[in-house]
Amino acid sequence: MRNPYLASLMLGVFLFAGVAHGQENELQRPVSMSQLLDQVRAAAGEDRSAQEARINRFVQERDQQAGRLEALRTAVAEARSKSESLEQQFEENEQNLVKLRASRDEALGDMQELFGVLANSSGQIRATLKDSPTHLQFPERDDFLQGFIQSLEVDGGLPDAGDIRRFWYELHRELMASGNAQIFEASVTSLSGDTVTRPVTRLGTFNVVSGGKYLQYLPATGNLAELAKQPGRQYQVPEDLFDGGQPVRVALDPTRGQLLEMLLQVPDLSERIRQGGVVGYVILALGAVGLLLALERLWVLGVLGSRVNRQARNPGVPGKNPLGRILAAARNGQTSDAEALEVAMGEALLKERPAIHRGLALMKIIATVAPLLGLLGTVVGMILTFQSITLFGNGDPKMMAGGISQALVTTVLGLATAIPVLFMHTLVNARARSIWQVLEEQAAGVIAESFRGSSQTRVKSSSAPASPELELAAS
Repeated sequence: MRNPYLASLMLGVFLFAGVAHGQENELQRPVSMSQLLDQVRAAAGEDRSAQEARINRFVQERDQQAGRLEALRTAVAEARSKSESLEQQFEENEQNLVKLRASRDEALGDMQELFGVLANSSGQIRATLKDSPTHLQFPERDDFLQGFIQSLEVDGGLPDAGDIRRFWYELHRELMASGNAQIFEASVTSLSGDTVTRPVTRLGTFNVVSGGKYLQYLPATGNLAELAKQPGRQYQVPEDLFDGGQPVRVALDPTRGQLLEMLLQVPDLSERIRQGGVVGYVILALGAVGLLLALERLWVLGVLGSRVNRQARNPGVPGKNPLGRILAAARNGQTSDAEALEVAMGEALLKERPAIHRGLALMKIIATVAPLLGLLGTVVGMILTFQSITLFGNGDPKMMAGGISQALVTTVLGLATAIPVLFMHTLVNARARSIWQVLEEQAAGVIAESFRGSSQTRVKSSSAPASPELELAAS
């Protein structure tokens, strides 16, 4: 029995070795079994004391938590009682409020409808005044209107008499501002993005101008911005509106910028030409060539016509002109054979024909090709339009505007080029035909005189005296 006891004792020593590891320096290594037993008994006592202290601390904390729980239960009961009291008071206040509202509505009578209309219209009036250029001069009124609207939107709220009077004053001031023009300082955003404070002129509630240019009022930011493009000369505003002291004619936009924006979207002549694309430039180049050629031919044929007319009045002295060269050819080729003279005159006429009819064929070609090029541009523009529809659909018309513009502009350019070129071709052809007619008449006259001279020679030869043999035979 002694050996199992010792084994259990040794096992207990090893189990308590981890607990007593921190006190290893204080305890001495046992040298005998009695010392080992004493050390084990001392360590067990220390563990028992620590366990009792821990239990006492847990019991104390449990008692404290129980006290806190009881206090919280008491607080919850008090809060529940207070909540019930407040709910009862709220219900009583609701009933009193209903009675007070009924009493107020009875006292207001028709004024209640007036306040309702005022509440409905105040929001619209605020939006209208904020979109007006006068907001630049009176920015404080927006804060007042916002507070006034909030006071009306409160359930059962009544506006103050002073606020109603101020509201009427703002409406009257806007009405007066719509009929006058004023100069004041305002921030203007230039095209480069810089914001500069400078004098601007407000024309009623319609437009704002500065330096003879229209400005755009942006209600979202409350600023003025320069327009990317100014309207035409007929709509421009003089820079010195108030310097001359005389009435000045200006263009007003009653839609507060919508008509001006639509006017600016209308392209001018240069933009129209750019919309035509390459085909449009080719048509214009051909038109310029045709018009320049027509002017040159009109000038040359005018000079030739005057020279030919002078030569026709003085055929005896051939000059340096088509008719003079034809008369000189007839004089140099004098012959008794009228047919040979006719051939010579025909050759001379053929030599003068290219100089007179030069350029007419080219003008006719230009007048014919220009509409065809316009049709080509129309087809190209429609192809671009259908490509835009294929890629982006037909929901946004602006995506198709480029192709449609090219389709229409090239057609217009082709017709606008062909019509004047065709008209000029007709004038040049008529002048060339008149000159050619004079040349043919003069050449025919020379040939006719030649035929008349040859016939007279034949008559004279036939009227000569007959020989004696013929007279004898006749007798």
